[in-house]
Amino acid sequence: MMSVSDDRMEPGPRFADERQPRRLVLMAIVRVVVLTVFVMAAYFAVPVGQDADGLGVTVLVIGAVGFIGALVYQVRQILDSPAPQLRAAEALATTAVMVIVVFAFTYACMSVTDAASFSEPITKVNGLYFTVTVLATVGFGDIAARTDAARLVVTGQMLLDLLIVGVVVKVLIGASRIGVERRRSEDATARATQLGGRSPVDAPEPPSTSNP
Repeated sequence: MMSVSDDRMEPGPRFADERQPRRLVLMAIVRVVVLTVFVMAAYFAVPVGQDADGLGVTVLVIGAVGFIGALVYQVRQILDSPAPQLRAAEALATTAVMVIVVFAFTYACMSVTDAASFSEPITKVNGLYFTVTVLATVGFGDIAARTDAARLVVTGQMLLDLLIVGVVVKVLIGASRIGVERRRSEDATARATQLGGRSPVDAPEPPSTSNP
C-alpha cells in the first residue's frame, strides 16, 4: 500500500517561505491603513477655534520635528526589516500622509485667522484638496494663496515636496538597498553555517576508486 509522503502531510519550510512575502505585504498595508485612519480621525476631530493662528504654528512645528524623527526611525526599520524595499514603500506612503495632514490643518487655521489668506475659505475638506494639488504640482488655480504669510507657507510645502522627491526618496531607496544586501549576506552566512554543520551521515559520499 502506498504511503503518503511527509511533505504532503505537513507544510515544510518551503511553504512557510512562500507565505511570508504575502504576510509582510498584508502587514504593511494594514499599518498604512491604520495610520491613515488614525491621522485623518484626529485631523477632523481637532477643532479650529479662536486661537487658530497659534494652533497652526504649533502643529507645523510639531509636524516638522515629527517628520525628521519619523524619517530617522523609518530608515532604521528599513535596515532591520526582512523586506527592506516593502518597508521603504510603506515609509514613503506614511510620510506623504503626514505631510498632507499637517499642511492641510495649517491652511485651515490660517484661513480661520485671516479669511483673506486664500482666495476662498479653507475648510478641512478643501484643505486636504489644496494640499494634495500642491503636492502633486497640479495647480488648478481654483484655490490660491493671497497674503504673504499664506504664500510663505505654501512655498514651504513646495520646497518640502521637492525635498521628499529629491532627498527622502533617495534616502529610503538607499536604505532599502543596504537592507537587501544585509539580508543576502545573512542568508549566505546562514546557509554556509548549515552546510558546515552537517553530520557525516548527511555528507555526500566520496566517489568510489575501486576498479570494476
